[in-house]
Amino acid sequence: MKKRLILVSLDALSTTDFSLVKNLPHFKTMIENGAYCPKEYSVYPSLTFPCHATISTGCRPGTHGIVSNYLFDPYRKIPHWNFYAANLKKKGLWDYANQNGKTVLNMSWPVTSGAKIRWSMPEMTPVKPKVWTTANFFRQLEVFRRYGTPLFAVQSFLAERGLMKNWLTGKQPDLDRHITTQFQRAVRQYPYDIAMLHVYGMDNAKHTYGIDSPEAHSFLKFYDDFLGNLIAYVDERKQAGESICLMVTGDHSQLPVNKAIYLNMLLNHIGLCRYKGGKLADWDAIFAPCDGSAYLYVKHPEQTAAVVQRVRKALADNPAVQAIFTPEEAAALGADPQCALMVEAASGYGTEVAWHDPQKLDSNFTGPCHCKGLHGFLPDRPDYQTMFFCYGADVRPGFEIQDMCITDIMPTICHWMNMPIEPVDGKAIPDIFRT
Repeated sequence: MKKRLILVSLDALSTTDFSLVKNLPHFKTMIENGAYCPKEYSVYPSLTFPCHATISTGCRPGTHGIVSNYLFDPYRKIPHWNFYAANLKKKGLWDYANQNGKTVLNMSWPVTSGAKIRWSMPEMTPVKPKVWTTANFFRQLEVFRRYGTPLFAVQSFLAERGLMKNWLTGKQPDLDRHITTQFQRAVRQYPYDIAMLHVYGMDNAKHTYGIDSPEAHSFLKFYDDFLGNLIAYVDERKQAGESICLMVTGDHSQLPVNKAIYLNMLLNHIGLCRYKGGKLADWDAIFAPCDGSAYLYVKHPEQTAAVVQRVRKALADNPAVQAIFTPEEAAALGADPQCALMVEAASGYGTEVAWHDPQKLDSNFTGPCHCKGLHGFLPDRPDYQTMFFCYGADVRPGFEIQDMCITDIMPTICHWMNMPIEPVDGKAIPDIFRT
């Protein structure tokens, strides 16, 4: 049989959602007639862009180079997302596909901007805050011209009219509804070997309303209906002599938060960075955001030891801090080895790095958090894993995977599709398949 793969990422799908999805009809079909892992580990920091780069490369963030959601730029008021495939230090799934004469279709997969993909609409918008205007729409088309496949984008927008506006504005759940509808059309229309889709409405809902909110849970029923259509398509193609493997994964979970530690306001207090009029004026050390954690960077390397000592002293016994990692410890956890140190927030806390009125913070430099749920935490924290499902003619029915990380997805795909790969951090899981 000809082998084809559909890879779907459901952003912020959590192991704690398993009790709900196991009773939904199409998730249940994948559990009973496919392979699944109800406790799939993420990577550190467990953020969307590093995680999707991991799924694509089989490597941890410190190895593949996408160590945060954002490009490091302390003076930038609105952080610039780390969209670009050129920043990857390791080959992506699309690179191995190209080497083996296979074609890839991509809709909204992070860190694919500029990747060599036959049909590509990378997750990338040209403006923030996201505002729908005619001018911004044409800027979006220019983004696809430079970093994706403009004809594929235009055809997708014309086929699913609501997709244009909601792609640019990010309005949910409308965006997820339009993009999943168009993705279903695309996998029937284009002769792909690998099709990739990322949807993030549930992640937004968990940030905004809470991880166990009705608004977040409503996405699970919608995703179940969408997966039911893909399962029917997989079964249909089997009758036509093809073996299509449908893989569904999360990237990370979220944890509830109600407060945040404002780390750069602490640095401002001890004189390591300086703000004027609410804007960063200068810095000797600065924290970069990872939601549930944060990297510390030092401007002048010769000052690192002294700066780290001052920061550790300032953070000592702070109830908002669970752990402080050295660069060596951060690297061993898979994070950025170039940081001066890394801070992990305590339960119930996130990290904030933007300016905040010091008079509105307590003595521990903690104050309100902008979200009710966050990710970016250590992947082994309790109830903080994600999930994985695999369905298709070659997949063992009812097979529960006992030990899995998102690093294992790419090598497993390449194993099944007979595509040799370079050494990676993850491992293939051949037991998913019958042969």
